[in-house]
Amino acid sequence: MDLGRTFGKNLKLNQLVTNDHDNDQIIWLYNKYNFKKLCSKVMLIEFLRGLNEFLMLKIFWLWFPPFFEQKLALATAFLIKNYILNK
Repeated sequence: MDLGRTFGKNLKLNQLVTNDHDNDQIIWLYNKYNFKKLCSKVMLIEFLRGLNEFLMLKIFWLWFPPFFEQKLALATAFLIKNYILNK
């Protein structure tokens, strides 16, 4: 199952950019699919493929403690996405 593209099509995640709805949508996804218990690396990779970099950064902020610097979180998001897409 292509989880990322499914999310992208059903929830139009790639079209959400800078409105107040972003956080609600991401928190809804986080709660619904309980990513802390999501053990399948394949499902996680497919989820990340369906996101644009802006939304990846927001999700990284949910996963990582707030003391991480923004540049580190952004660089991590870009590196992971580029690694996944170039495999």
